[in-house]
Amino acid sequence: MSANPRQDFGYSRTVSYVNRNHLSLICQRWGSVTRKVIPFCAANVLLSVFLVWLLEHGIDLSISEFGHEFMSILVTFLVINKLGFTLGLYYELQGYLAKMNQSSIELTQLACSFTSEYQQQD
Repeated sequence: MSANPRQDFGYSRTVSYVNRNHLSLICQRWGSVTRKVIPFCAANVLLSVFLVWLLEHGIDLSISEFGHEFMSILVTFLVINKLGFTLGLYYELQGYLAKMNQSSIELTQLACSFTSEYQQQD
């Protein structure tokens, strides 16, 4: 177990879905990020259309090569940060699984010891 427990945001990690209808899976209310992502996608498309319109009217807002290098460094940092969070979550869940395994072993031992006298009478 980790020394610092992760903050509880009040939601369950369980996602239930029916895989017969893919559209309902994409648009479902709980467990889907589609409602949060669609506004950003729409804003990105509108910004792209606006930049192309400006380019057609002679206004060039292109980014130099340095901007792409900076963005690659920024994306690398964010990916590594997200990987660290994911590994932390993995190790936390691995601890829960180990605890569940230990509890099931103890439960099996208790069941065997409590029923041992019934097995000896047969």
